[in-house]
Amino acid sequence: MPHGPIELFFREQAQTEFLGGKFDGEGRYRRYLSGMLSEGSRQLILRKLDELSREFSSHHQQDLALPLEKRMNVGLMFAYRPWEFSLFRKMRRNRQGVDA
Repeated sequence: MPHGPIELFFREQAQTEFLGGKFDGEGRYRRYLSGMLSEGSRQLILRKLDELSREFSSHHQQDLALPLEKRMNVGLMFAYRPWEFSLFRKMRRNRQGVDA
C-alpha cells in the first residue's frame, strides 16, 4: 500500500540500513545512473521498472515452493524521480553568476 505503514517503516528504518551495507562481492548489485531523458524515454523506463517488479514478485511466489535452505532473502530497491544533486545545482548557479 503506497504511503502505508510498511512503506513508512521502510523509509524510516530499513532503507538506511539497506543502503548503508556493502554492495561489493558476488551476488550484489548497485548502480547509480543520472541523465536527461525525454518524456518518452522516462515513460519507457518506468514501464520496464514495473515489469521487473512484477517479475521479481513472480519469482518470489514460485520460489516459496522450494525448501528454505534453497532460498535466500534478497532486497531489491528502485528509486526514480526528477532530481539534480544539490552540489551540481550550486556549481551551475555559481558558474552562471560568473559568466553573466
